[in-house]
Amino acid sequence: MEQQRTLLIDMSRRADFDEEIIRKHLAILDLEEYKLREKQARTHRYRITPSRA
Repeated sequence: MEQQRTLLIDMSRRADFDEEIIRKHLAILDLEEYKLREKQARTHRYRITPSRA
């Protein structure tokens, strides 16, 4: 995802790319990263630890 973000930022600096489309794709990336962090937090929160016998 970081590579995608870097590519989009580089593309936004060029005049031949539509800035609105770049912003749209950056927003989609932000949303995907947020969902991934939330999923990881839930997994970590509900991780079952082995019981000590």
